[in-house]
Amino acid sequence: MLAVPTPRIPRWVEGALVVALTLAALAARLLWLDEIPPGLFYDEAYEGLDALAMLRDHTLPVFFPGNFGREPLFIWLLAVSQALFGAEPTVLRATAGVVGALTVPATYLVTRILFGRLAALAASAILPLTLWHLTVTRTALRFTLLPLVECLAIWLLCRGIQRGRRRDFALAGLGFAACGYTYTAARALPLLLLGAVVGLVVVRPPLARARWRAALWLPLVLGLALAPLLSYFLQNPLAFSGRMNQVLAGEPAVSDPRFGPGDPGSLLENPLRTLGMFILAGDQNLRTNLPGRPVFDPVMAACFLLGVGAALGGRRGWAGAFALFWLLVMLLPSALSTYAPHFGRAIGALPPAAALAGLGVATLATIGQRVGRRATVVSGALAVGVVLFSSQGTLRTYFEVWANELGTYTAFDAGIFTLGVAMRPLPPSLPVYVSPVPGDHPTLVYASRRADLRGYDGRAGIVLPSAGPAAYGLLIESDRTSEAALNELFPLVRPAFVVHEPAGQPWAILTLVAGTLQLAPERPLDVRFREAGSLVGVSFPEQFDARVLRVELLWQARGPTSVPLTEFVQLLDASNQVVAQHDSQPLAASYPTSRWQEGEYILERVTLSVPSTLPPGRYRMIVGLYELGTGRRVLADGFDALGDAALAGWVERRPPAGRAAASSEHAVPFG
Repeated sequence: MLAVPTPRIPRWVEGALVVALTLAALAARLLWLDEIPPGLFYDEAYEGLDALAMLRDHTLPVFFPGNFGREPLFIWLLAVSQALFGAEPTVLRATAGVVGALTVPATYLVTRILFGRLAALAASAILPLTLWHLTVTRTALRFTLLPLVECLAIWLLCRGIQRGRRRDFALAGLGFAACGYTYTAARALPLLLLGAVVGLVVVRPPLARARWRAALWLPLVLGLALAPLLSYFLQNPLAFSGRMNQVLAGEPAVSDPRFGPGDPGSLLENPLRTLGMFILAGDQNLRTNLPGRPVFDPVMAACFLLGVGAALGGRRGWAGAFALFWLLVMLLPSALSTYAPHFGRAIGALPPAAALAGLGVATLATIGQRVGRRATVVSGALAVGVVLFSSQGTLRTYFEVWANELGTYTAFDAGIFTLGVAMRPLPPSLPVYVSPVPGDHPTLVYASRRADLRGYDGRAGIVLPSAGPAAYGLLIESDRTSEAALNELFPLVRPAFVVHEPAGQPWAILTLVAGTLQLAPERPLDVRFREAGSLVGVSFPEQFDARVLRVELLWQARGPTSVPLTEFVQLLDASNQVVAQHDSQPLAASYPTSRWQEGEYILERVTLSVPSTLPPGRYRMIVGLYELGTGRRVLADGFDALGDAALAGWVERRPPAGRAAASSEHAVPFG
């Protein structure tokens, strides 16, 4: 391997340093973990809930299809930690913190076998105190596990090549298989294995001939250990390719805010952005970085470049080429995807980057050996100073700058989590409505410990209980209408809890309502749709002259339907031709009929876009429901029923303001 001349260090001192670095990394990941980061991000909560479902159902899934599909190993660890210590954000994140701390000795092992002890000690100090690694290992996301398992697998591979023992190759196969159970980016590792084999054959052919029989244990164990996951992918091909297809960069760039902030970049731009993330500009996502900050500060970036140069030149060998190839291969998941550089998808490149930076620091520390003892002391002190300077800069950036960014409050769903915690004391029998987030929002479910929350979009209307008290969790920062509606509709409204954002402004409220609903639609109706419920009434102006017509619908649910139904509101002319129409699932698709509860009222606001060329006159309005897949309308009964729709009433289109009334020959006759 490519070793750097190392001063004589007693083994016990070396071991003590690795232990000390590991404990320091653990402390940096557990310090103030109940406050930094705040809240609990959507993906963290999702994984925590899946782990709790494992404990509840006594299952051991090899793949989790929800939330775009996720590998299971980290979720298995979360299940163990929550079984032992309870279901809280600090438990989830402490699990990631322990994984992050254990990556320190794993980084030491793989760097030592590649570059020697001094480079290994430097890499073990550099990796845990990069802002990249510190940030991601204080959050409970599954990709935090890949560097640990990856380092162990590659260390075992290198040891197998070095010693020729079948056991090492077999354990390496098990390690690489475990990588496949950690994170999607691990699917680039077969390319690394192939490159290692080709490189060994080209650079060290005698060694390759001596090791090939023992090395056969690696693919054998790898295939056996991956068999359950591969079997799942064969039965569910989209589980393997779906997420990769979603985030694959294209030419031209395609923007999708679900997958990252900022410019998504193109297939031509993103490889260069990814290569530049170490010294130029890093991830823009606040959850994994101080937006735009490169991986290394200028001083450590110089050491990283020095390490790359040392791996390329000087005592060239398989180890230096392998480390560089390792780095490039694990950058591919970011380079080929949108919103590059993406620290999550590039997480597998962090260990080789730290190893190369460690090689650079070790090279700096040993420069003085060629001059004399005094120069050796100076260069060694300079190397230690570089590591300490970079480390303190990272800690200050994370705990003083990143932690105080106002954006972390919303980035980690802190307000939603606080609202959910406030719901915990509510009686299980009390209906709880939330707006405008879905009722199954993982952060809200994890925090409230309730799986029966009823979410709707209050910007499109409101859902009301049939009788008795209820609770409403409202994100008033985005839903500014539900609170006023509750005050108008219920005689008794009592705010129970207010969530304040960091600047001190109210961000969300938990409100309790009781008493008899005060519902009075302008046009009461008698229409019963057989599969869904009743249209109790409608409200709309008798006349309008604008290009939009606003309508309020009041439904009372019969209960959940077997399939979600789409509602329609139509304006018909004298010949029953549709002149304006609105189609959607109720409440802007936020409260489908398949979730309606018996007796509930759904008060909805819809808007019909009216053509500017529509002539003045009277038009008939009808309302109904249909199955989107088949187009079949739901039959209706009652005084105001029309067989498969409800007659909501008549509306008059007036001439546009400022123009004379249209002559009678242009008016639409009364139906």
